Amino acid sequence: MPIMLLAFCAAALAGQPAYYHPDQVGPHSALFQRSSASMAKEFDAVQAEMARVSPSLVALDLEAALVARRAPEEYRRYAADLRRESNGQMHQVQAFVDTLVADFEVTFKASLERVLPEVSEGYDVVPCEAQGIHAMLGRTQCSGEDLNPALARAMDRDPELVAAVAEIESLPWPTFQIAGRPQPVLPLSGVGNYLRVDALADALIGGQIKAARERLDASLEPVQATMEEGETQAERKAALDQARQLRDLYDRELGLVGEDLIAGVEGSLVRLQKQGVPPALGLCANPVGLGACTGTDLTDQVLPLLLADKKLLKALAQ
Repeated sequence: MPIMLLAFCAAALAGQPAYYHPDQVGPHSALFQRSSASMAKEFDAVQAEMARVSPSLVALDLEAALVARRAPEEYRRYAADLRRESNGQMHQVQAFVDTLVADFEVTFKASLERVLPEVSEGYDVVPCEAQGIHAMLGRTQCSGEDLNPALARAMDRDPELVAAVAEIESLPWPTFQIAGRPQPVLPLSGVGNYLRVDALADALIGGQIKAARERLDASLEPVQATMEEGETQAERKAALDQARQLRDLYDRELGLVGEDLIAGVEGSLVRLQKQGVPPALGLCANPVGLGACTGTDLTDQVLPLLLADKKLLKALAQ
């Protein structure tokens, strides 16, 4: 057979050029889009609750460290329990999301592998996706028929995929539910009224707290890298232990700073009684978002007087 005829026969037997890419099938799939939107809605709801509560939990951590030398055991246990509970729930949510995403990907990949032989029949198919400037412009340099839409339609009709996705969507999501409760006032000159520790700290020693946090973050940076990327489990565990020690040092430093704050405020309140400040005042070390404290909040009334006390400001600046 002449060479030209052989070449013609080979070309005739070859399938029509076509392409697809696993990452570009999903956007064409109604099932993929619906399931993704459903998961995103569930995740957004949990994340919104985390975002709402997290500032109060961070504030509670700070306040518990600042008043540690004066706080009763019941309060310290309350703060520790909320921290442990919130960390546990956050880890549960993250583990659930990681597992869900992995199952989702495996399920759709298996469906793609099932429908690919039928959809690609008669084609000479190669995996191909737009890259670089082509992707930015929404174009492709792939040649032949784009099979991504056809594959997506076939997957939407795949009974195994439909059943698997329905099972995934039926899984109950973990919740993030942290509920604080009002705490007793820590006494200074009394307990009938109180000043919020977070407001006092922000106004009077905010710079010291920021500096302490920056030192902690700088110390933790290399340790966290080892925790995440350590070659052995022993290295990662040692880094975790070191991180805990650094956090303990930070908490103790805040305890010293907090004691100076409390002692300074105590002295200032004695002087301010001549200006009509109520004699029965204590401290509330529980954020408003977690229930604050029993009693009457006089922070907005008294804090401006504290900020005008030059003796107090000088003492805290040393």
